[in-house]
Amino acid sequence: MRDVIKEYEAVAKAAENFVKSVAEGNSSYAKQLFTDDAVLFGILDGVLEHGSIEQFYRNVDTVGAGDNFKARIDVLAVEETVAVVRVLEEGWGGRIDFTDFLLMLKLNGEWKCVAKAYNQNSDTVRKDSCNAAQETAAASNIDAPEGVVKAIEYYMEGGRKASSEVAKKGFAETATMSWYENGNLQSVPIQVLFDGFDSWQPTEASYKIINCEVADDVAMVAIDSQFGDASYTDMFTLVKDSDGWKIVSKVYHAK
Repeated sequence: MRDVIKEYEAVAKAAENFVKSVAEGNSSYAKQLFTDDAVLFGILDGVLEHGSIEQFYRNVDTVGAGDNFKARIDVLAVEETVAVVRVLEEGWGGRIDFTDFLLMLKLNGEWKCVAKAYNQNSDTVRKDSCNAAQETAAASNIDAPEGVVKAIEYYMEGGRKASSEVAKKGFAETATMSWYENGNLQSVPIQVLFDGFDSWQPTEASYKIINCEVADDVAMVAIDSQFGDASYTDMFTLVKDSDGWKIVSKVYHAK
């Protein structure tokens, strides 16, 4: 049964916390709206985001909405204890347009969001993200298997978004990272890289594959990478298993 207009207004007011957080780059308002176990689903620049709403909070807190950001709230339905809200976003981060759908429940007399699903407008998808893996390999003039490029794209996108959740998709759980520093070899679990990504701010990132050797289910790949103002040469060892290609070791040189 359709609810009264007053209840539509209450739902819209609750949803304002979502818009306020995005506009101000401050997740504290959204945390008043979402339940602790709320979930997130969507594809951001070609990379699937799914799981805890904490990912949304991290995106909000690390990327400013921008001076030209605009948003509109539409309450699509209110049926006693459940509601559906659509939020239109324009210019988030200076370039992205979203359509968000918020599934809300009335809990103890208060409207709370239990799930957020979103669509990124296709004309705002960055072409250097994971959905352009084949184009990236072709542009580098190196013949690399699509799955190998995809694993490297996850690594790059993790740095670009300052998100270990994205980067982890390209690595085996037992992967390691090594480098040479002050005359000594340093070798650590890949979690050190993930912790580093989570401590970053989102940044521009690009790369070019400069060498790729594949022998059945093993590959060796070298890339020149750029994260912000920092330049690296990264060398990866990858192994293909039932889940596809995964990076098992990363060795790098900071230029």
